[in-house]
Amino acid sequence: MVFPSALWAQKLDAVEGAVVLQSEEVYSGRFLVHLKTATVFQMLDSGLLRVHPAQRVKYLFYYDAGLNMNRKFEFRPKSKMDFPTAYEIIFRGFVSLYRESKSIHSEFQQGTDHYYICRLYDQWIPLKKFRARIFPILKSHWGESLQAYIKEQNLNANNLADAIRIMQFCNASFVERNRNASDSSTSDVSGENKSWIQE
Repeated sequence: MVFPSALWAQKLDAVEGAVVLQSEEVYSGRFLVHLKTATVFQMLDSGLLRVHPAQRVKYLFYYDAGLNMNRKFEFRPKSKMDFPTAYEIIFRGFVSLYRESKSIHSEFQQGTDHYYICRLYDQWIPLKKFRARIFPILKSHWGESLQAYIKEQNLNANNLADAIRIMQFCNASFVERNRNASDSSTSDVSGENKSWIQE
């Protein structure tokens, strides 16, 4: 849908990036983002706005000049009965971390105006429940190596900043474990059959 530029939309900061829709269509250019309604407005050369409603948007990618970094948002409902919410992707892995922000302005990046949420086994779990719901699962997978890391770094699973470091350690270990498993599975392949793996 295309509409004239609304006055309230003009008050939003424009970002340069790309939007991926649920249909896998990709639009690039300048966008205005209203996080409260998770609505993305594409700024057209004609001065009009093309509206991408929350239920149609899958991802938003843009470059944040203030922070000199690329930022990524995923649009998904909190529950099956809700409209999609825009979650900023902090990192993905065995356990992923997202945050729900009230503003897309870069000054909020380092502030406290965020709601952090984790994704583990396709379940959405608030970061504040890390110690009770996520940490036991990570310990069951990484056991002694995780305990050694926590002791070495003097981390506390009840501290949210430390919880993030613990998740990043487990994600890195998960990648390394999969890499080693992949190397092991290919090491038994005879030389005459290795060419297809390298292609």
